[in-house]
Amino acid sequence: MFKAFGKNRALPKSSNTLFGIYCTPLRRRVYTTGPTFRYISKQTLALVGLISVTGYGLYWLYYPHNNYPRSVSKPLRNALWQERKFQDIKTSIRFYIDAINECKRLQMNEISDDYTGIEIKMAEMYEKLNDIGKANEVYLNIVNRIVNALKDNSMTNQSIRDNLLKKDLSLVNKIATNQTSTQTDNTVINHQLDLIEFHLALVENEIYKRSPELQQSMVKNAKEVPFVDVNQKSPNTQIVSVEPEKLKQFSKLFTTFKDEYFVLRELYTDMFLSKNNIEQAVESKMVTIGWMVLANMSRGQILLSQANLGSLLYMKAENIEANILRNKSQNGSIDVTNELEKNRQFLLNMATKYYETVIGNAGDGNPTRLEDKTIEMTTLEATGLSMHGLGVINLHQGNLMKAKHFLNEALHLSQEIGFRQLYEESLLELEKLQKQP
Repeated sequence: MFKAFGKNRALPKSSNTLFGIYCTPLRRRVYTTGPTFRYISKQTLALVGLISVTGYGLYWLYYPHNNYPRSVSKPLRNALWQERKFQDIKTSIRFYIDAINECKRLQMNEISDDYTGIEIKMAEMYEKLNDIGKANEVYLNIVNRIVNALKDNSMTNQSIRDNLLKKDLSLVNKIATNQTSTQTDNTVINHQLDLIEFHLALVENEIYKRSPELQQSMVKNAKEVPFVDVNQKSPNTQIVSVEPEKLKQFSKLFTTFKDEYFVLRELYTDMFLSKNNIEQAVESKMVTIGWMVLANMSRGQILLSQANLGSLLYMKAENIEANILRNKSQNGSIDVTNELEKNRQFLLNMATKYYETVIGNAGDGNPTRLEDKTIEMTTLEATGLSMHGLGVINLHQGNLMKAKHFLNEALHLSQEIGFRQLYEESLLELEKLQKQP
């Protein structure tokens, strides 16, 4: 079940395949009822991406002691002048191209922030012209050079490699977001999934090279189900059997590019959801939780991911239920129906376990107590989502008293923390409950 997390994936031989910025998830709602889950909005992720990539693009502008020679500085100033003074984007791009050509003539380092910063600014100008193809072509050229540089074993400086990974992840997010925001057919999405998978593997294999012990631990725990006990009260529920001190050492491997990596992982899961491929979305979320533990992410972030995973499992169970009804309507095999029902019940049990694990880890017996300032907002959101999920599952199974209890808890908590979507969906489920005979 957890095989993708444990295996050491080999990198493809070649890839034309952005974080630095996980731009927008393809946030199309795949369902309208049932347990909901909290996700990073398209706007938030786009903003994260914009800040990350633009940071590289403006490095040369704001850094007070840049190393550009006069022959490069002149076209750069002209490019900025055309953009800001005259809003002449096309002319601005021509000056950026002149600056890049001069950088090439001077044989500047093509993966340095100085060099790539100019290219990223140029790509942003293409985006202003809505020429996404040209913008992505520029981003992709940078990404390919970074990949080639990382494959060079002679580059041993870990700080430089970490910064390259950070830039690579940001740009991969940008490329995938740009592409899927303009084209949403499965062929395009599949191509972007391949792109993202390649670059996630690039990061993971880099980490494995630095810590063979971590890789062995991943393989050892590959088939464990990630019910992460953040309180560590029950060692049997830990997905990664690693001593706390060693876990701290492992988490340092993520320091530079942690945010970019996990935003890209969320985009990866979201793309599967956009295709209604719940199976792969579930597996991707499980892998993400495992890496979150290793990266020493906060309690609230891990719990929120586990609550989301519970909702994905419920969605998968709903899909199986649809197959059961279809099989019955076609007078299909009773054995097939029984097997499908068995799988559906297993998934519901798994979802229930995840929700209960979140609630059990959320606080000291009263996770809804807002006056406890040590409780993260993400922990409260995860608790509310889990209570809502348990309410929906119990309502679906006819346990009306339990359903009412959990849905009321979710309703009150969502109102206290301003989680409007959860509040509205909890109200909707309570209305369904009232209509039950």
